Amino acid sequence: MKKNLLYILAVVLLSFSCTEDDSVYVAPANGQEVKFTANLENSKQGSRTLYGEEVDSDNDGTNDGIKVNWVNGDKITVYGSTCATGRNQASYTVNAANSGTQNYADKLERIGEIGVQWGSEKTSDFYAVYPAIGGTFSPDGFEMEIREQQNNYFEKKTTKNANGETVIVWEGTPYVDDINNPTMQDALMYAYEKGVTNGSDVDLTFKPFSTVLKFRLDGWTFFQVTKNENGEILSTTPTTSSEPAYISKIIIQVLDETAYQIAGKCNFKFENGVPTYVSGGSESAITIYPDYLPLSTGESVEFSAFVIPQEYELSENTPWVVTLETSNFGTHSFMMAPEIVNDVIPTILPRKIHKINIPNLPITNESQFDLTGHLENWMRYIPRNVYLSELSLPGAWYATDANYQSTTDLATQFSKGIRAFNIDCRASLTEGLTSRADNINFSDLYLACSGTESSIAILGSGWIQEGIYVKDKLIELINLVKNHPQEYIVALLTIAEKPYTESSRHLGSLNPSYILQLFNTVYNELLSDTNYSNYIYNSKITSNTTVKDVLGKLIIKLNINTTYDKFTGSTYTVPNTMISEGSMISNDTYGSGDFVLGTFTSMQSRDVYWGKEKTDLKYYYHQCQLTINSDTETDGTGTPSFGDRKAAIDDIISQSSEIYKANDHNGWFQLGVGGYIDDGSEDRITVAKTLNPYILSKVNAKLNRETLADGTTLEPSPIGLVLMNFCTVDDTEYQSMDLVKAIVTMNTKFYLNRNKDAEEWPGGSSPFE
Repeated sequence: MKKNLLYILAVVLLSFSCTEDDSVYVAPANGQEVKFTANLENSKQGSRTLYGEEVDSDNDGTNDGIKVNWVNGDKITVYGSTCATGRNQASYTVNAANSGTQNYADKLERIGEIGVQWGSEKTSDFYAVYPAIGGTFSPDGFEMEIREQQNNYFEKKTTKNANGETVIVWEGTPYVDDINNPTMQDALMYAYEKGVTNGSDVDLTFKPFSTVLKFRLDGWTFFQVTKNENGEILSTTPTTSSEPAYISKIIIQVLDETAYQIAGKCNFKFENGVPTYVSGGSESAITIYPDYLPLSTGESVEFSAFVIPQEYELSENTPWVVTLETSNFGTHSFMMAPEIVNDVIPTILPRKIHKINIPNLPITNESQFDLTGHLENWMRYIPRNVYLSELSLPGAWYATDANYQSTTDLATQFSKGIRAFNIDCRASLTEGLTSRADNINFSDLYLACSGTESSIAILGSGWIQEGIYVKDKLIELINLVKNHPQEYIVALLTIAEKPYTESSRHLGSLNPSYILQLFNTVYNELLSDTNYSNYIYNSKITSNTTVKDVLGKLIIKLNINTTYDKFTGSTYTVPNTMISEGSMISNDTYGSGDFVLGTFTSMQSRDVYWGKEKTDLKYYYHQCQLTINSDTETDGTGTPSFGDRKAAIDDIISQSSEIYKANDHNGWFQLGVGGYIDDGSEDRITVAKTLNPYILSKVNAKLNRETLADGTTLEPSPIGLVLMNFCTVDDTEYQSMDLVKAIVTMNTKFYLNRNKDAEEWPGGSSPFE
């Protein structure tokens, strides 16, 4: 049968000349290092480490290829056929003065101590590949890899269609984390220079040899489905969706795994100066995560993928499928197996760009998925390989205190989507002891928290029994994760005693080490009981801990009000839980005493410990308790006003975007928007009605990707643990449940950084299917 190409672009190669010294050849001393330069051939099929704008090389009015440039940090490997034995292979780093904008390298810097060295022969052939090879490189056989995950970076552009109409196109280019940290190693390149005279500079001209699949999806067709009371369809009407479809994952897959492998490690050899696929490959699918791309009706999206450069037939026997997963409109697939007409088999050829159009995909109001309808088990819809620090959790400030919450029933709070529970911890005298003694016996104390059983008051010179057992509340949370093994919970225990030197308030003369020891007693009692121990997370949490690691577990985090070295001195027993400074500074002493907070309107940062061991995590937070009822900012060092607290919220949300983009996934965030003002019985309510709507407006702005006055476009990013007053009130003034839903929704509207080597849904299929 005849074969034909599938949307193959013509190839136009522009050559680069190099000059040589025409003087009489004199063989240099054996062992002289070869001097290399490197160019990128401006080809209509060019595809390399950084995509620029497409170019019209043949002046036919169409964009046929892709302009490419060197990026500082690119690495290549070079082999010289007659170079010195043992010195005929080396790797080099590309140095481009105008990184990302020039197609030639100013110089190549060897990575090891020794580069490629001339031998005694008059000429040598040179072979080079990008990216650099870690093992042995020989033109007769070498190994390279096309990765199974190839993220694209998408940029929203306004352009004109063939009819002159203004349209929106999301243009995707293979993802680059940073201009100095390219990740385009799937765009394989080679250079071959034949018969270079010994001692001459070697000009390596690189050409692509990956196969590129360039897809275009022309928007969505939305249908409104109307049914009668019996569920029978009455009408299906084309309309416009008010909500974009958030594309969360793209999969390009060969359904018959025995037919072709399109990614993985594979073997090549040079034939007539061109790399040719020999064998290998281990993956039949390539995955792209497009950062939860919001594709609206009428818009288009373009994205690219690299596959092993071999010949593929697209037939009924070897179908390819492109699958687009969305977070809100289900999963849609397109079959790349066109009909065979007149015995012509569509074929994908190696080392070419293939443009493939995906037809409009229909979505309906029935296919819409709203995560906020699943608040009791919303975590099961989060990919399991997401790093723990990336997830944002709705939380309850002083979860056990009726002064701060409309319900202190933790199960009810959980059912409303709450996953972070702040508990205010105090040392309390055991029952029957009501008078203060100068010398406290540790056996007379237990760890309590505020609750309806009693109140927390300014005790002055008298001690009273107060609160409820912290242990009982932790058991309640443990029972919740027992019954919800696809969820996890964070308990934030505030060690609320004032520093030891401040004796005028509460139990101020009580050494804070007592609180730690009281918690340690509770912790050990729970660990010694098999009914509870299996449900407490008892391994070190680091930046690489994922959601899968903590499912069905209670994570206990201690927020301490004193400097860490004093809290964990050598005489203290420190439990293996998460610990950091900076929960809050009690009442009006924000810049004094044992722990100095600093300016309240700026983001605070502290190290995170696992017991006494410092982790690689940072704790970024804004939190306080007492607030001045004013929208005017103070100097930021005394008791904060609402103006200060709003500025603090703005600061941490802004900085969270930069921390997220760094992709270090080593920051835990906490936004404490609870607390009280000195304004009678309504003071906790005033805090909720003031701060909950404010932070909701900020989350919605990120969800809607609003553009600021300075032209900056807001993007979703983790905001961590958001602890609020009256967290379950569904009211237009409090807007608490709206905030909970917005936080949960944001977790599904952008790409949460994840462990790319771990499965998204281990042991089963996606819950969206």
